[in-house]
Amino acid sequence: MAIKGPYGFTGGMNNGTGPYSAPNDSYVDAQNVEIVEDRIVKKAGYSIWNSNDHPGGVASIYSLHYYNTFLVSVVSSKIAYLNSTVAGNWAEITGAVTFSGSTSVWGASLSNILVLGHYGSVPIQWTGTGNCTALGGTPPYGCYCGTMVSNYLFMANNSTYPSRVFWSQVLDPNTWPAANYVDVRPEDGQPIQAIIAFGEDLLIFKKNCVARFYTNQISESLGPMVVVNEKIGCAGLHCVDRLPDGRVVFMGYDLHVYIYDGNTFTDISNQPYPNSNIQKLLNSSQMRLTGGFETGSVCVYKGKSQVWISYPFTYTNSFGKQYNGVTLIYNYVNNIWVSTYADHFIYKMVNYISGNKEFFMVSGYQYVYREDGGEPGTAQVPISRTAFDAYVVKSIFLSPDSREFCPASVYVPIYSGSFTGSFCYGANGYGDPKSFSNLAITGAVQERKKIIPIKTNSTGWNTMQVKFIGALSNQDYTLSPFYISDDMMEQM
Repeated sequence: MAIKGPYGFTGGMNNGTGPYSAPNDSYVDAQNVEIVEDRIVKKAGYSIWNSNDHPGGVASIYSLHYYNTFLVSVVSSKIAYLNSTVAGNWAEITGAVTFSGSTSVWGASLSNILVLGHYGSVPIQWTGTGNCTALGGTPPYGCYCGTMVSNYLFMANNSTYPSRVFWSQVLDPNTWPAANYVDVRPEDGQPIQAIIAFGEDLLIFKKNCVARFYTNQISESLGPMVVVNEKIGCAGLHCVDRLPDGRVVFMGYDLHVYIYDGNTFTDISNQPYPNSNIQKLLNSSQMRLTGGFETGSVCVYKGKSQVWISYPFTYTNSFGKQYNGVTLIYNYVNNIWVSTYADHFIYKMVNYISGNKEFFMVSGYQYVYREDGGEPGTAQVPISRTAFDAYVVKSIFLSPDSREFCPASVYVPIYSGSFTGSFCYGANGYGDPKSFSNLAITGAVQERKKIIPIKTNSTGWNTMQVKFIGALSNQDYTLSPFYISDDMMEQM
């Protein structure tokens, strides 16, 4: 008897290979699952955070900003907040301001003042009490993006100066000296897409370049501005975030995902074989949006060492089910793409710690959610609506010679839950499908189950694709690496 394996999951998603080169520890596709140690585990549920509708109406919540103990959002020109640590009701703070933003709203705080901006609107401020008011002084009108760095508030890209970065007086978002600006390659005709703090400096992203603007808050001198990459740019306003070690992760305008450490731009979506690779998915025509990337979002989930990348494109999973959006999850410690997440669409994400609790909050249509179930004992929405919403798909190459190894048994260690699914197998490519069901754990301890696929021809077969699906939509499950045998053995 010959046994091949283990066929595991620690190598992450890899849809950049064919059936003959898939690494044994990778998988072709996965949805709504995570990797814990060496096992595939179905994602936990989530809790709905808002008890009432936003004052702006029942609509998509494109903006979500964490400020002190509040989650602030703009919907249809109405500004409101939620408590950031306890689920509850929206409270409106619009006041007398006129703010036209909903889709691409940015937020930044300086000197305990939250500033909100939008392309085509006067920037506004909120101090945590009362209503919002217009930002004081003579701030630039209608900037597309903004952030705080080294005790300065920065804004960039308005209709008059799309390549210009403006900054406030130090520690004062209500004072804007006329000379406080720098232009970033205005001759290229490309607008600034995003800005973010990088240590004490400012990173500036256009569609086709990245610049670093040096700051020094001690002497209150700023500059110089240095272009650090002349080919790579950023996809949109919310498409960049910082990792805990200070590196920056962003979705490029070329639909590659990069990490920048101050010296090198590393492509983490199109990694060389045998590393985790999802570029084929990112290159799909469905992701090439004609209207820009204003509703895309990138956010670091520190407690799970993950990066979440959400995009509003029509997505069809491996079982033909269509979704209006999808989120891609990357583990930055293990350097692997873990899974797609398509249970509910995500527009904006924020991650923060309050007391000894971590919160990963996302906004969607009508609701704000706390991911991963919220507090124990609170109402949770299970991830799957149907069994086909949470799955993993593996490709396996057994032997160059289809007669050399003719599998008869597959041994799957299951720690919890129940599975259904299918095999597709054949000679020199995926061929005849065979389904399986009732693969379940019946006790409290680990139990191994056997599946026996039927060989379909006398010449044997050398490639196989396995799909594991949770048999019950409301049931969690845990799946361990499995083995393949050429002998009809009894259950292990």
